[in-house]
Amino acid sequence: MRLKNIFVGIKEDIKQLESVLTTDDKSNGVISICGMGGLGKTTLATKIYNGEAVQRCFKYRAWVCVSQQFQPKTIFRRLLKQLLPNESEEQDKDTLVRKFYQVQRDRKCLLVLDDVWEVDHWNCLRRAFPIAEADSKVLLTTRNQNIASRGYVHNLKCLDEDEGCELLQKIAFPNNYSQDSYTEIKLLEEYGREIVKKCGYLPLPISVIGGTLHHEKASIEWKNVCRNLDSCLENDKGVNQILDLSYNVLPYNLKLCLLYLACFKEDEEIDIEKLYLLWMGRGESLRDVAERYLFELANRCMVEVEIDKLPLYNRFKSCRLHDMIPDFCLSKGKKEGFLETLNVKNTIRLPNYIYKMRHLRYLFLGFLHESVGGEKLKLEGLNEVEMITGFNSLVDDITHLLKLPKLRVFEGRIFYEESLSMIVDHILNHQEQFRDVQLNIDMGVNMDSEDGSTLLKRLVMCHSLHYLSIAYCRVSKLPTYEVQLYQNVIELQLVDTRIEEDAIKILEKLPMLRVLGLRRNPYMGREMWRVEKGAMPNLSNLVIAKCSKLKMIPDGLEFINTLKTLIIIMSEEFVKRVGVVDGEEGEDYHKIKHIPFIDIYYYD
Repeated sequence: MRLKNIFVGIKEDIKQLESVLTTDDKSNGVISICGMGGLGKTTLATKIYNGEAVQRCFKYRAWVCVSQQFQPKTIFRRLLKQLLPNESEEQDKDTLVRKFYQVQRDRKCLLVLDDVWEVDHWNCLRRAFPIAEADSKVLLTTRNQNIASRGYVHNLKCLDEDEGCELLQKIAFPNNYSQDSYTEIKLLEEYGREIVKKCGYLPLPISVIGGTLHHEKASIEWKNVCRNLDSCLENDKGVNQILDLSYNVLPYNLKLCLLYLACFKEDEEIDIEKLYLLWMGRGESLRDVAERYLFELANRCMVEVEIDKLPLYNRFKSCRLHDMIPDFCLSKGKKEGFLETLNVKNTIRLPNYIYKMRHLRYLFLGFLHESVGGEKLKLEGLNEVEMITGFNSLVDDITHLLKLPKLRVFEGRIFYEESLSMIVDHILNHQEQFRDVQLNIDMGVNMDSEDGSTLLKRLVMCHSLHYLSIAYCRVSKLPTYEVQLYQNVIELQLVDTRIEEDAIKILEKLPMLRVLGLRRNPYMGREMWRVEKGAMPNLSNLVIAKCSKLKMIPDGLEFINTLKTLIIIMSEEFVKRVGVVDGEEGEDYHKIKHIPFIDIYYYD
């Protein structure tokens, strides 16, 4: 077992960049890490960003991947959301830039722009940064030397031969190879140096080849890999050739799993649960098999994983891809006839011909879309489609959705009881078909009536329901917990539901609940909330926002030792009870002080 990040040859780089970042020198307001693809720019930036020195110096930090798909408004929105979590996302670009600019002047921030490709992109973004006017700083990573022409420039160098061999050895032989014969060790070292040379002394290809040779002690295998490598890597094409070599030696099942990663963006933090369900939709039925596949891909350095510090359900929390991996997977998948993906996240008006794409397997829609001509979007005939996200019952034909025989993963926003009833009936009648269902129930669904309560109970009977959001719908009460209800609900969001009976007594029994959001009067009862000891055994994230009936943090919250994040947006009086002013703790502070990350805001 390895599964830990290995850093070689960057100690001096880290020391130098941390010194520049933490020194109050406004002339170095922009710091650039420059170098070719596969050199480790993002790895270095990540190590610095998460380091103690930077965290002590910058209380407010934000990170965004710019990438080739340049979208300035999205970039500003993501950065501002990290600095001001309660800020509305529905703002025009000028408003976003103005607020983003001001928060950098008011607070000492570190902003990381990863993977900036074009000079024009940086010129478009730089006006939003008060460079030399504030204590905030910007850290860029780029392959383009022309971008890294102002401020402090750190040109990242290749590893030297010894560093390259050290990296290869640590990945290929995490437990050393001291038990092998002297002759075999010498051969491995000889071939290892040749491999490092042919990898151009670049960390990414060395790591990938090391993963390919993981625990492979036969020198003949090292010789074969060495022979198959090109003589030198001078551009990204060479890196892709090494990725291709590593791909070719993967077992068939891992090849399929790797190619599925083309569905995700290079800057995306991939939710482990979604990834497992996507893989299982391919035919695997066990989660531990999917977890083992991810473990193997991580050991081969094809993906980077974040290990869950509280592994109650998942061993891993999320994973990410190097910026060259998604393009490689997409190219390879299309070449092998494996992938055909349609992503319309940034499209507002869609021609109504998607239903003709008979071989389409993954359809990613944005919630804000409509079909040209105003008719509901037709989906009937997509007999190969396995995943649909962003479905909206107001603009997409729900009757067509019920006729898709291979649909396994579904995310959608549902309006009105009739549509919700059709969806629930279909899922309950095809429990074995669906792997992951995520529903946003929004307005027009009355769950206050007897029929509405029955419909809600039938909904939480769906075993594949993992995410549920109920917003602006009257709910008199939540269904009482039973073993067959809420079995796999991982995230629950309640917004302006005005529940009259104590919902906490039900929510605290949900076995898999990890994320709970309570916003805008989800509860209107008179009794004060109280959390029993041992309740919500897996809860890790909690949001309490604008709950006017809640006068203080619920008693018993201190017993939920799995909580990692708490966000509070409440009245000033409520906030005073949980805060610390001039070193004096509020009367409810003891209930939340065990939580690692707490964000508190008050509203008028």
